[in-house]
Amino acid sequence: MKKNKGLSNDWIIVMTCVILAVIIIISVVIGNIKNSLYTLELNGDANVVVYKGGSYEDPGAKVYDKNKKDYSDKIVVESNLNLNKTGQYEIVYKYDDIYVKRIVKVINKKSLVEDDNKNDEDKKNEIIQKGETIIALKGAETVYIDLNGNYKEEGFTAVDTVDGDIKKYVKVTHNIDNTKEGTYQIVYTVKNSSGITTSVKRNVVVVNAELHLSVVAGKYTNENVDINVKVTDDYFDYLLLPDGSKVDSKNYVYSVSSNGTYKFKSYSSKGIVREAEIKVNNIDKTNPNVSCSAEYKNGKTNVTINANDNVEVSRYIVNGKDYSSNVVTLSAFVANNNVVVYDSAGNSASCSCQLDTKVFVDSIKNDGVIVTVKGKTIDSSIAGYYFSYTNSLPDKATGGYVATSKDSINVVRLPGTTYVWAEDSNGNISEAKTITLNNNVLPMTMSGYTVLKGTKLSDYLKGKGWSVEELNKLMARSVRAAGLYSKTGAATAGVTLQVVLIQKYKIKIPYWRGGKTSSIGAYGGWGMYRENPTYEGYNYYGMDCDGFVNWSFHNTGIVYNDMLANTYYYWNGLPLSKENGEVGDIIRRDGHVALIVGKADDGFIIAEAYGEKVGIIINKHPYTKTSGFTIIKGERLVSTYGHLTNYPTGF
Repeated sequence: MKKNKGLSNDWIIVMTCVILAVIIIISVVIGNIKNSLYTLELNGDANVVVYKGGSYEDPGAKVYDKNKKDYSDKIVVESNLNLNKTGQYEIVYKYDDIYVKRIVKVINKKSLVEDDNKNDEDKKNEIIQKGETIIALKGAETVYIDLNGNYKEEGFTAVDTVDGDIKKYVKVTHNIDNTKEGTYQIVYTVKNSSGITTSVKRNVVVVNAELHLSVVAGKYTNENVDINVKVTDDYFDYLLLPDGSKVDSKNYVYSVSSNGTYKFKSYSSKGIVREAEIKVNNIDKTNPNVSCSAEYKNGKTNVTINANDNVEVSRYIVNGKDYSSNVVTLSAFVANNNVVVYDSAGNSASCSCQLDTKVFVDSIKNDGVIVTVKGKTIDSSIAGYYFSYTNSLPDKATGGYVATSKDSINVVRLPGTTYVWAEDSNGNISEAKTITLNNNVLPMTMSGYTVLKGTKLSDYLKGKGWSVEELNKLMARSVRAAGLYSKTGAATAGVTLQVVLIQKYKIKIPYWRGGKTSSIGAYGGWGMYRENPTYEGYNYYGMDCDGFVNWSFHNTGIVYNDMLANTYYYWNGLPLSKENGEVGDIIRRDGHVALIVGKADDGFIIAEAYGEKVGIIINKHPYTKTSGFTIIKGERLVSTYGHLTNYPTGF
C-alpha cells in the first residue's frame, strides 16, 4: 500500500474555496462598517428631465460621518451627460467605496401642431402641445411691511412645458408706496414661445406699526425711573422688553433702576418688527464726595467745602445752616465745623473740619523789591518764615528760612513769584501764600539818582532816620530768604544794596577803582572822601566792578578771599546767550564783570559798578550784545570757596 506524498487535488480545491469565501466575507464586513460610518446623499431629485440643447445645473451631493462632520469636498463625480443628444445618462458621486447615482433624461421639446379640422378635444390637446407656463412665487402671496420699511423680494420661478425655464423673461411691475398705508400689488408676467401670456400677483400690505418710548424728564432722582411704552399696530402680537421677557400689552410701563440705553421690540402677527431705544441718564444713587477745610483769618472763620458729584451739587449746610456757596465765612472763631452736602438727586454726604491750621500768612505785599509778610497764630507766636521761588518748602538750615520774634517781616525779593510759609513757636507751618514781582521793580536808568560823594553812608542814613545796621539786617534777612551759599543769595545781596538805597533815598554807592570790601552787609564808610593811591581821580570810597561781584558772593556766605577778585577772569566761560545765563551768574569781558539779577524779554538785568560818574547801578545787557562777553556760572564760585559759619541770624 502506497502512502500519499501530499494533499489530494480535491482537498486543495476545497481549501482554496474556503479562503476566497473568507476574503469575500471580510470585504463585505469592512464595506458595511465603512458604509455605517459615512452617509452619502444626493442634493435634489434622483431623476431629472431636461430638454435637448438646454442647460443643467447639478445640485451635487453631500457626505458626512456620524458626528455630522462634512467631507463633501472629497466627493468624486463621474458623468456621461450629453445635453445635445436625447437619451438617459448617469451622474455618479463617489466617496471611497460608497456611491450614489442621479439619472438625467434628455428629451426633445414638443412640436407645435396646427389643424383647423380638429375637434374640440384635439384642439385642447393641441393647446397643451403648444405649452403651459407655471409661475410659482417664493414666500408668501401676501407680504406685510412697516411704514417706510423696505420690501424684500423672495423670488419666483417660471417653467413652461415646451420652453422650459423662462424665468429670465418674466417682467415684474408694482405700485408699492411704502410711505402710505394700504395694499399694493406686484405683478409677475411672462409670454411663452407660443404667445401665451401668464401672470400671477403678490399683495404687499404697508402697515403703520409704531413703537413710542418716553420717560419722565426733569431733575435728577435717586429712585427708579419709569419708561412708558406705547405700540400702534393693528396686527400687534407681543412686546419684547430689554430684560428678554414678553408682554402682550400695547401700553406698558417698564421701571429701571440704573442709567443706560434700553431697547424694546414690538412684533406683529404679520412678521413686522419695530425696534426703539431710549436713554435714561437722570438716575443718581451715588453720594457726593466731600471734604472741607477751615481757616481763621482777620477775626473770621472761613470754611471751604470741596465737593464733587456724578451730577451736580445743590446745597451746602454748615453747622445747621443752608448756604448756596462752597465758601462760607463765619464771623467768629469756630474750631469745629459740621458740613452736609446734597446733590440735585437728593443724595447727601457729610464731613467735619476742625480749625487745624494754627498758623497762617495773613498778608503779603510789596513796596518795590521790599516784600512785607505778616503772619498770625491761634495759640502761640510767629517763629519765622520760609521763602522760595518754587512751591517747595526750603531747607530750614540754609535754604530760605528767616527766624524772627515779630509777627511781620520784610525782605528783598528778586522778580518772579515768591512763595511764603509762616512757622509758629510750636513748629506748625502754614499753607503757602504767593506774590509776584515783575522786572519793573528794578530801576534800570542811570539818571535821576545821586552818587554818594563826600558823605559817609552811615551819616547819610542817620540823617534820614535810618541806619546802616537796619540796612544790614534787611540785607541779611533777604539773603537768608534767598538761600545761603547760593548764587540767588549773591544776586539778592547785590539787589538789596542797590535798589533799597536808590528806591528809598535816591543815592548810589560810588565807583572806586580798585575798591574791595570784605564786610558782611554795607560798609558805613562808603561815600567818604579817600585818596586813591593807585588810580587818581577815584577819591570817593566804594567798590569797582569785580569788588562789587566779590562782595555780593561774600554776602551769600562765601569766605572772602583775596584771590576771589581775580580768579574767575581766568576761568573758561559759556557763550553769552539768554539760555546760558541765569540769576546769580556773572557776565564777564576783559576788564569788566557784572552780576545777573534778572531776565527780561530783551536782555539780562544786571547789577554792576559802572564808573566814576554813575556808581553802582541796575542796568540792562541785551542778549544780542555778545562780542567779547562770556558767562561764568555763579554756582562755581559758591562751590570753589569755603562757607561762613557765623552768618548773621538775629533780626
